[in-house]
Amino acid sequence: MGELAALDQAPRSSSVTAIEPVDALLVPANAFRALLKRPGLAVRVLAMLSTRFRDADRKRIEFGASDSVGRTAARIVELAERYGERAGDGIVIALPISQEELAGWAAVSRAGMASALRTLRQLGWIETERRRITVWDLDALRARASVQN
Repeated sequence: MGELAALDQAPRSSSVTAIEPVDALLVPANAFRALLKRPGLAVRVLAMLSTRFRDADRKRIEFGASDSVGRTAARIVELAERYGERAGDGIVIALPISQEELAGWAAVSRAGMASALRTLRQLGWIETERRRITVWDLDALRARASVQN
């Protein structure tokens, strides 16, 4: 977080909110730039930045090409892959993320998110409870989101 600002000395372009406990280390910008002189570290930072930029590009393309159900499906696939835990025939995503936060992440209105979740529930692909989503058909979600793995 903040590595771009440390590199170009411009204001940070975004912020982050953790959805689970985080240990963080504050590294002043000048110390961070000095660390980049260590063998291999700059390449690792560039690889991480490249991954972030590619993800941002994919999401921009997705935003223009997908409807609210597709964008919601894509975010649920991401959550399932990163935080989901197998439970019987499903994958449980138990995170302290609200429907409103999920809507913001998927770039849909709160009403659009409610409608998209209702559609995905009616299809039998997911089940929702307060701050918990159970994914029953990850492949169907991937296909609806046009997510390729």
